[in-house]
Amino acid sequence: MFPAAKPSRSNDSTRKIESRTRAKTVALQALLVCMTLAAYLPAMRAGFIWDDDAYVTENQTLRWIRGSASAALLVAMGTVTGLQARIYRNPETLWQDTIRKNPACWMAHENLGVYYASQGRLDDAISRYSEALRLRPDDANLRHDLGTALARQGRYPEATAQLFIALRLRPEFYEAQYNLGISLLQQRRYAEAIPHLTEALHLKGDDPQAHYMLAKACAGVGRVAEAVQHYRVALTFQSDWPVAMNDLAWLLATDEDPKTRRGDEAVRLAKRACELTGYRDVNYMDTLAAAYAEAGNFAEAVKIGQSTLDLARSTNQDAKSLADYWSRLARYRQGIPYRDRPTSGR
Repeated sequence: MFPAAKPSRSNDSTRKIESRTRAKTVALQALLVCMTLAAYLPAMRAGFIWDDDAYVTENQTLRWIRGSASAALLVAMGTVTGLQARIYRNPETLWQDTIRKNPACWMAHENLGVYYASQGRLDDAISRYSEALRLRPDDANLRHDLGTALARQGRYPEATAQLFIALRLRPEFYEAQYNLGISLLQQRRYAEAIPHLTEALHLKGDDPQAHYMLAKACAGVGRVAEAVQHYRVALTFQSDWPVAMNDLAWLLATDEDPKTRRGDEAVRLAKRACELTGYRDVNYMDTLAAAYAEAGNFAEAVKIGQSTLDLARSTNQDAKSLADYWSRLARYRQGIPYRDRPTSGR
C-alpha cells in the first residue's frame, strides 16, 4: 500500500466544483428571470399598467393571462429545478454531465478523477486522469495525480515515471517531490529517494511525514546518524507516533555501531509505542524486548520476548517471523543483546 501520499488537487478540485455549481445556479436564476418576463409579455404588449391593481382585478382577460402565466412559470421552474437537482446531487453526476456536453473539457475529466480517487475507485480515477492528460499533456498536477493513483495500486514503476514528468514540468512541486520519494522508497531505491525527500523538506520543512520517510531512506543506505536525526525531528512534530517511535527505538537498541545505541531511550520509546497500541503489535513488542536487552535488563527482555512469541503464534505470524522471535528470545536468555544492520524500518 502506498503510504501517506500527498494530494495535490483535492482542495482545488472542491473549489472548482463549488465555483462551477455556483455559476450554473446563477445561470439558472437568470433563465428564470427571463422566463418571468416572457410570461408577462402579452400584458406588456397590450399596454397594461403594471401597478394598477384595480384595473388588473376588473379585467377578466388579464386575470386569465396572469393566472395561466403564473401556473406555466411554476411548472417550468419545477421541471428545470428537478432536472438540475439530479445533476447537482454529487460531483460524479455533475462532471459526467459536463463531459457528456463537452467531451474535450479536460478539467471535467480531471475533477471526476479526483472524485473517484477520493472514493478509492482507482481504475476509474486512472481512466479519467489519462483522458485529461490526452487533452492536456503538459499539466504537472495531472501527471502527479495519475502517478499517485498508480502508486496506490502498487504500480510503482509507472507511478515513478509520471512523477518524474511532473517534476520536470514543475521542479518546486512539493507533493510530487514527496510522493516520488516514497514511490522510490517502496521499490527499495533508497539512494534515489533521498534527494527527492530532502527537496520536499526544503520546500516544507515542518512536515513530520517527510522527515520520517527520509529517515527510512537514510537507514536503508546505512546513514544511521541522519536517520536517527530525522526520526527525532519527526517526533518533535508528532510526539505520540508509534511507528516512528518503534523505528527509532529499533535503531537505538540494535544498531551495530555502539555510538548509535541508547538503551534507556530505546526502552522509553518502545514502551510508549506499546502502550499506545495496547501491547497488541508484535513488532513493537519485539522492539521493546530488544531495548530492554540493550539496557541490560534481561529479565524484562525475556518476559517481553516470550510475550512477543506468544502473541505472534496467536496471530498466525509466518514461520520466518516466528523463528526470528524465537532466536532473539534465546539470545536474551543467555544475556546477549540483539544486533542488526540498519534497515528502512520494521
